[in-house]
Amino acid sequence: MVFWALSRNVVSSLLTAGLTLMLVFIILSGAINSSPIDKFYWLEADTSSISGAPAMSKWTFWGLSESVDGSTKHVDLQPGYPISPVDNFGTTENIPQDFIDNRNTYYYLTRVGFGLFFVALGFTACSLLLLVISFCSSAAARIHALFIAGSFLFTLAAVALFTAASAKAKNTFSNAGLYAKLGQDMYGIAWASVAVSLILFLLTSYNCCVNSYKDYRNGRREDNEARERYESAVQKRDAREAEKQQESLNANSAGYEQNQGTIPAATESTAIKFFKINRNQKDYPESD
Repeated sequence: MVFWALSRNVVSSLLTAGLTLMLVFIILSGAINSSPIDKFYWLEADTSSISGAPAMSKWTFWGLSESVDGSTKHVDLQPGYPISPVDNFGTTENIPQDFIDNRNTYYYLTRVGFGLFFVALGFTACSLLLLVISFCSSAAARIHALFIAGSFLFTLAAVALFTAASAKAKNTFSNAGLYAKLGQDMYGIAWASVAVSLILFLLTSYNCCVNSYKDYRNGRREDNEARERYESAVQKRDAREAEKQQESLNANSAGYEQNQGTIPAATESTAIKFFKINRNQKDYPESD
Protein backbone atom coordinates (compact mmCIF):
# COMPACT_ATOMS: atom_id res chain seq x y z
CA MET A 1 0.00 0.00 0.00
CA VAL A 2 2.81 2.39 0.89
CA PHE A 3 4.72 1.42 -2.28
CA TRP A 4 1.64 2.07 -4.42
CA ALA A 5 1.10 5.50 -2.83
CA LEU A 6 4.79 6.37 -3.30
CA SER A 7 4.63 5.25 -6.93
CA ARG A 8 1.63 7.49 -7.57
CA ASN A 9 3.45 10.46 -6.08
CA VAL A 10 6.58 9.84 -8.16
CA VAL A 11 4.56 9.45 -11.37
CA SER A 12 2.58 12.62 -10.61
CA SER A 13 5.81 14.55 -10.03
CA LEU A 14 7.39 13.38 -13.29
CA LEU A 15 4.26 14.01 -15.35
CA THR A 16 3.72 17.49 -13.89
CA ALA A 17 7.33 18.46 -14.56
CA GLY A 18 7.11 17.01 -18.08
CA LEU A 19 3.88 18.87 -18.82
CA THR A 20 5.41 22.14 -17.65
CA LEU A 21 8.45 21.58 -19.86
CA MET A 22 6.34 20.81 -22.94
CA LEU A 23 4.23 23.93 -22.50
CA VAL A 24 7.40 26.00 -22.12
CA PHE A 25 8.76 24.54 -25.38
CA ILE A 26 5.52 25.45 -27.18
CA ILE A 27 5.54 29.00 -25.84
CA LEU A 28 9.21 29.47 -26.76
CA SER A 29 8.47 28.52 -30.37
CA GLY A 30 9.54 31.39 -32.59
CA ALA A 31 11.38 33.20 -29.83
CA ILE A 32 14.58 31.13 -30.10
CA ASN A 33 16.43 30.10 -33.26
CA SER A 34 18.56 27.39 -31.69
CA SER A 35 17.74 23.68 -31.72
CA PRO A 36 15.40 22.08 -30.75
CA ILE A 37 13.09 25.10 -30.42
CA ASP A 38 13.57 26.10 -34.06
CA LYS A 39 11.91 22.85 -35.13
CA PHE A 40 8.60 23.83 -33.53
CA TYR A 41 6.12 25.62 -35.80
CA TRP A 42 2.40 25.34 -36.49
CA LEU A 43 2.37 25.65 -40.27
CA GLU A 44 4.81 25.95 -43.14
CA ALA A 45 3.51 27.13 -46.51
CA ASP A 46 4.64 28.47 -49.88
CA THR A 47 3.94 32.22 -49.88
CA SER A 48 6.27 33.22 -52.72
CA SER A 49 3.37 34.51 -54.83
CA ILE A 50 2.17 36.89 -52.11
CA SER A 51 3.54 40.42 -52.22
CA GLY A 52 5.77 41.24 -49.26
CA ALA A 53 5.82 37.66 -47.98
CA PRO A 54 8.81 35.30 -47.67
CA ALA A 55 9.18 32.52 -50.19
CA MET A 56 8.55 29.89 -47.52
CA SER A 57 6.76 31.06 -44.38
CA LYS A 58 6.54 29.35 -41.01
CA TRP A 59 3.93 30.32 -38.45
CA THR A 60 5.24 29.83 -34.92
CA PHE A 61 3.80 30.65 -31.52
CA TRP A 62 5.25 34.16 -31.53
CA GLY A 63 4.98 35.10 -35.17
CA LEU A 64 6.22 34.55 -38.69
CA SER A 65 9.57 33.07 -39.61
CA GLU A 66 11.25 32.40 -42.93
CA SER A 67 12.76 29.07 -43.84
CA VAL A 68 16.03 29.54 -45.71
CA ASP A 69 18.18 26.50 -46.59
CA GLY A 70 16.89 24.56 -43.61
CA SER A 71 17.46 27.38 -41.14
CA THR A 72 14.87 29.66 -39.57
CA LYS A 73 14.94 33.45 -39.74
CA HIS A 74 12.50 35.64 -37.84
CA VAL A 75 10.42 37.95 -40.01
CA ASP A 76 7.69 39.35 -37.78
CA LEU A 77 7.33 38.50 -34.09
CA GLN A 78 4.63 39.81 -31.79
CA PRO A 79 2.26 38.49 -29.09
CA GLY A 80 -0.86 36.77 -30.34
CA TYR A 81 0.34 36.59 -33.94
CA PRO A 82 -2.54 35.06 -35.94
CA ILE A 83 -2.39 32.50 -38.72
CA SER A 84 -4.11 34.88 -41.11
CA PRO A 85 -2.24 35.86 -44.32
CA VAL A 86 -4.57 38.81 -44.84
CA ASP A 87 -3.45 40.30 -41.51
CA ASN A 88 0.11 38.99 -41.72
CA PHE A 89 0.99 40.49 -45.11
CA GLY A 90 -1.48 43.38 -45.29
CA THR A 91 -2.84 42.45 -48.70
CA THR A 92 -5.45 40.27 -50.39
CA GLU A 93 -3.55 39.88 -53.66
CA ASN A 94 -2.70 36.26 -54.56
CA ILE A 95 -4.03 35.09 -51.20
CA PRO A 96 -6.35 32.04 -51.33
CA GLN A 97 -9.97 33.13 -51.21
CA ASP A 98 -10.92 31.26 -48.04
CA PHE A 99 -8.45 33.36 -46.03
CA ILE A 100 -10.33 36.43 -47.21
CA ASP A 101 -13.86 35.08 -46.78
CA ASN A 102 -13.22 33.54 -43.35
CA ARG A 103 -10.63 35.97 -42.08
CA ASN A 104 -12.23 36.25 -38.61
CA THR A 105 -12.18 32.48 -38.14
CA TYR A 106 -8.41 32.20 -38.66
CA TYR A 107 -7.73 35.37 -36.73
CA TYR A 108 -9.68 34.64 -33.55
CA LEU A 109 -8.94 30.92 -33.35
CA THR A 110 -5.21 31.57 -33.06
CA ARG A 111 -5.46 34.78 -31.02
CA VAL A 112 -7.60 33.10 -28.38
CA GLY A 113 -5.42 29.99 -28.44
CA PHE A 114 -2.36 32.15 -27.75
CA GLY A 115 -3.85 33.44 -24.49
CA LEU A 116 -5.13 30.03 -23.42
CA PHE A 117 -1.63 28.56 -23.56
CA PHE A 118 -0.43 31.06 -20.96
CA VAL A 119 -3.41 30.27 -18.74
CA ALA A 120 -2.63 26.56 -19.07
CA LEU A 121 1.02 27.18 -18.18
CA GLY A 122 -0.07 29.21 -15.14
CA PHE A 123 -2.27 26.41 -13.84
CA THR A 124 0.48 23.86 -14.47
CA ALA A 125 3.13 25.94 -12.72
CA CYS A 126 0.89 26.41 -9.67
CA SER A 127 0.19 22.68 -9.55
CA LEU A 128 3.94 22.03 -9.71
CA LEU A 129 4.53 24.36 -6.74
CA LEU A 130 1.78 22.64 -4.73
CA LEU A 131 2.94 19.16 -5.64
CA VAL A 132 5.17 18.49 -2.62
CA ILE A 133 2.66 19.95 -0.16
CA SER A 134 -0.13 17.84 -1.66
CA PHE A 135 1.70 14.68 -0.57
CA CYS A 136 1.34 15.72 3.08
CA SER A 137 -2.02 17.51 3.18
CA SER A 138 -5.36 16.35 1.84
CA ALA A 139 -6.53 19.98 1.52
CA ALA A 140 -3.47 20.84 -0.58
CA ALA A 141 -4.09 17.70 -2.65
CA ARG A 142 -7.60 18.92 -3.49
CA ILE A 143 -6.28 22.35 -4.52
CA HIS A 144 -3.57 20.64 -6.58
CA ALA A 145 -6.25 18.56 -8.32
CA LEU A 146 -8.19 21.74 -9.18
CA PHE A 147 -5.09 23.29 -10.76
CA ILE A 148 -4.46 20.10 -12.73
CA ALA A 149 -8.07 20.13 -13.94
CA GLY A 150 -7.66 23.74 -15.07
CA SER A 151 -4.39 22.89 -16.78
CA PHE A 152 -6.03 20.03 -18.68
CA LEU A 153 -9.03 22.07 -19.81
CA PHE A 154 -7.03 25.08 -21.00
CA THR A 155 -4.30 22.97 -22.63
CA LEU A 156 -6.93 20.98 -24.51
CA ALA A 157 -8.74 24.15 -25.60
CA ALA A 158 -5.55 25.91 -26.74
CA VAL A 159 -4.23 22.95 -28.72
CA ALA A 160 -7.64 22.31 -30.27
CA LEU A 161 -7.94 25.94 -31.44
CA PHE A 162 -4.47 26.00 -33.01
CA THR A 163 -5.03 22.59 -34.59
CA ALA A 164 -8.31 23.70 -36.14
CA ALA A 165 -6.82 26.93 -37.49
CA SER A 166 -3.64 25.31 -38.81
CA ALA A 167 -5.41 22.36 -40.43
CA LYS A 168 -7.90 24.69 -42.10
CA ALA A 169 -5.07 26.94 -43.32
CA LYS A 170 -3.13 23.97 -44.70
CA ASN A 171 -6.15 22.77 -46.63
CA THR A 172 -6.72 26.26 -48.00
CA PHE A 173 -3.14 26.53 -49.26
CA SER A 174 -3.27 23.00 -50.69
CA ASN A 175 -6.58 23.63 -52.46
CA ALA A 176 -4.98 26.68 -54.07
CA GLY A 177 -2.15 24.48 -55.42
CA LEU A 178 0.43 25.78 -52.93
CA TYR A 179 2.76 23.70 -50.79
CA ALA A 180 1.74 23.52 -47.13
CA LYS A 181 2.75 21.30 -44.23
CA LEU A 182 1.85 21.10 -40.54
CA GLY A 183 4.67 21.16 -38.01
CA GLN A 184 4.85 17.55 -36.86
CA ASP A 185 7.15 18.27 -33.93
CA MET A 186 4.94 21.10 -32.69
CA TYR A 187 1.74 19.09 -32.89
CA GLY A 188 3.42 16.03 -31.45
CA ILE A 189 4.47 17.90 -28.32
CA ALA A 190 1.18 19.83 -28.20
CA TRP A 191 -1.06 16.76 -28.20
CA ALA A 192 1.39 14.95 -25.94
CA SER A 193 0.84 17.75 -23.43
CA VAL A 194 -2.91 17.16 -23.71
CA ALA A 195 -2.44 13.43 -23.10
CA VAL A 196 -0.16 14.04 -20.11
CA SER A 197 -2.54 16.58 -18.61
CA LEU A 198 -5.41 14.09 -19.02
CA ILE A 199 -3.42 11.35 -17.26
CA LEU A 200 -2.53 13.80 -14.50
CA PHE A 201 -6.17 14.82 -14.14
CA LEU A 202 -7.28 11.20 -13.77
CA LEU A 203 -4.43 10.37 -11.41
CA THR A 204 -4.95 13.37 -9.14
CA SER A 205 -8.71 12.75 -9.12
CA TYR A 206 -8.05 9.19 -8.00
CA ASN A 207 -5.66 10.42 -5.32
CA CYS A 208 -8.27 12.88 -4.07
CA CYS A 209 -10.88 10.12 -3.86
CA VAL A 210 -8.46 7.89 -1.94
CA ASN A 211 -7.51 10.69 0.46
CA SER A 212 -11.15 11.66 0.98
CA TYR A 213 -12.04 8.06 1.78
CA LYS A 214 -9.14 7.84 4.24
CA ASP A 215 -10.22 11.05 5.92
CA TYR A 216 -13.79 9.77 6.14
CA ARG A 217 -12.66 6.43 7.56
CA ASN A 218 -10.34 8.07 10.09
CA GLY A 219 -13.09 10.49 11.07
CA ARG A 220 -15.54 7.64 11.63
CA ARG A 221 -12.98 5.78 13.73
CA GLU A 222 -12.29 8.87 15.83
CA ASP A 223 -16.03 9.43 16.28
CA ASN A 224 -16.51 5.83 17.39
CA GLU A 225 -13.61 6.05 19.82
CA ALA A 226 -14.97 9.31 21.24
CA ARG A 227 -18.44 7.77 21.59
CA GLU A 228 -17.00 4.73 23.36
CA ARG A 229 -15.03 6.95 25.75
CA TYR A 230 -18.15 9.00 26.47
CA GLU A 231 -20.31 5.94 27.08
CA SER A 232 -17.65 4.43 29.34
CA ALA A 233 -17.44 7.66 31.34
CA VAL A 234 -21.24 7.78 31.67
CA GLN A 235 -21.37 4.17 32.84
CA LYS A 236 -18.68 4.81 35.45
CA ARG A 237 -20.50 7.91 36.67
CA ASP A 238 -23.81 6.04 36.89
CA ALA A 239 -22.10 3.21 38.76
CA ARG A 240 -20.61 5.64 41.29
CA GLU A 241 -23.96 7.35 41.81
CA ALA A 242 -25.71 4.00 42.24
CA GLU A 243 -23.08 2.93 44.75
CA LYS A 244 -23.52 6.15 46.73
CA GLN A 245 -27.30 5.74 46.73
CA GLN A 246 -26.97 2.15 47.94
CA GLU A 247 -24.63 3.21 50.73
CA SER A 248 -27.11 5.93 51.76
CA LEU A 249 -29.99 3.44 51.78
CA ASN A 250 -27.97 0.97 53.83
CA ALA A 251 -27.10 3.67 56.37
CA ASN A 252 -30.75 4.78 56.69
CA SER A 253 -31.94 1.19 57.08
CA ALA A 254 -29.41 0.47 59.83
CA GLY A 255 -30.47 3.58 61.77
CA TYR A 256 -34.16 2.68 61.50
CA GLU A 257 -33.58 -0.84 62.82
CA GLN A 258 -31.60 0.53 65.77
CA ASN A 259 -34.38 2.97 66.68
CA GLN A 260 -37.02 0.22 66.59
CA GLY A 261 -35.15 -2.35 68.75
CA THR A 262 -33.67 -0.13 71.56
CA ILE A 263 -35.35 2.11 74.22
CA PRO A 264 -33.59 5.39 74.69
CA ALA A 265 -31.62 5.69 77.92
CA ALA A 266 -33.42 8.86 79.08
CA THR A 267 -36.87 7.23 78.79
CA GLU A 268 -35.76 4.16 80.76
CA SER A 269 -34.40 6.27 83.65
CA THR A 270 -37.61 8.30 83.89
CA ALA A 271 -39.73 5.15 84.09
CA ILE A 272 -37.65 3.74 86.99
CA LYS A 273 -37.95 6.95 88.99
CA PHE A 274 -41.70 7.02 88.52
CA PHE A 275 -41.97 3.41 89.70
CA LYS A 276 -39.97 4.13 92.88
CA ILE A 277 -42.09 7.18 93.77
CA ASN A 278 -45.31 5.22 93.48
CA ARG A 279 -43.90 2.43 95.63
CA ASN A 280 -42.83 4.80 98.38
CA GLN A 281 -46.24 6.39 98.44
CA LYS A 282 -47.80 2.99 99.01
CA ASP A 283 -45.38 1.99 101.84
CA TYR A 284 -45.78 5.25 103.82
CA PRO A 285 -49.36 6.51 103.99
CA GLU A 286 -50.01 10.04 105.11
CA SER A 287 -50.74 10.63 108.87
CA ASP A 288 -53.92 12.25 110.08
